[in-house]
Amino acid sequence: MNSSTAFFAVAGGAAAVIFAVALIFVVLRQPPGNARMQEIAAAIQEGASAYLNRQYTVIAIIGVVVAVVIGIAIDWSTAVLYIVGAVLSAAAGYVGMNISVRANLRTAEAARGGLNKVASTRRRQTSAPTWWARSRPESRRTTPAILR
Repeated sequence: MNSSTAFFAVAGGAAAVIFAVALIFVVLRQPPGNARMQEIAAAIQEGASAYLNRQYTVIAIIGVVVAVVIGIAIDWSTAVLYIVGAVLSAAAGYVGMNISVRANLRTAEAARGGLNKVASTRRRQTSAPTWWARSRPESRRTTPAILR
């Protein structure tokens, strides 16, 4: 890999992170909803964290085995880089889940103000799966009791 390719890869990654952080701040400035909505979001956040903790515990065991195999088969610097990548990936998972729950709370609050407000808030969310789940027709068939 030549130096210009590495520069563009790092610059592209940095630009993506800066854009994501800016969108996070824009979304999190929206009102978080009433106390009941915040209570539900806290429960969802707790469940999401428990899920990730359980999942990452199992994945960590497998990851250590794979890192040892990489260290023996290739070299230990590659194994260390594999571990760094796995840790950063896990961190991205935690941040993504946290921001997704908080952004969905703001989208639910925006739904109380009309479809235009929902569309504006939803477009700014950083998680594509969150946007997809909110845009599916079956997700609009019923109005949750909390929004009535």
